[in-house]
Amino acid sequence: PHPWQRAAKVIIPMATMPFVVIGSLRLSSTAVRDIAGEITDFEQISDNVSMMVLGCVASLYGTHIINTLRVEAFRARQMGQYHLKERLGAGGMGEVFLARQEGPAGFSKTVVIKRILRHLADDQGFIDMFLNEARLAAQLQHPNIAQIFGLENESETWFIAMEHVHGRSCRACLNEARKSNIRFPPRIAARICAQALQGLHFAHRLTDEGGRPLGILHRD
Repeated sequence: PHPWQRAAKVIIPMATMPFVVIGSLRLSSTAVRDIAGEITDFEQISDNVSMMVLGCVASLYGTHIINTLRVEAFRARQMGQYHLKERLGAGGMGEVFLARQEGPAGFSKTVVIKRILRHLADDQGFIDMFLNEARLAAQLQHPNIAQIFGLENESETWFIAMEHVHGRSCRACLNEARKSNIRFPPRIAARICAQALQGLHFAHRLTDEGGRPLGILHRD
């Protein structure tokens, strides 16, 4: 975003340039001086200067407003060290974004951010459910379960940073197969279901450090 001070360095010289050119021409040539004299009487100059000043003020004010909106838009898409790039979907409690984690020395990593829905951000019951989900999910270390990287709070909004699994979703694949009138191969469907069930089985059988079952159930 560009502040109004930087815009002034461009707008003011552009606005004053016509008067500089006319003044230079009047000093350089008698013929041009006569023509310029006819079109630069005092009243006309006053009107032009007034319009120039108003134009400069309006331009600088517009630049300030645009800059403010751009900063607000940037902050709305920035959550801590994560920059939100696009919305992937939403559920009953949260919405999911593709994001980029930025760090020192050029460090960068693609992640997924799950943020509690705005209209639920003040509901303590939903907040407790969201935090409990994050605490439990952080304990699930399995190849078929997306990893949890962290739980954070930004501007009084809780969000979870998790692993980004690259690839197309099952819904996208099914929709494409339906459009192309292609029957989804049963072998691939069975493989997908088997991998999902492996992850669910691991979650259901998970125990704490003392060996006591945590009793995790996937309710979606």
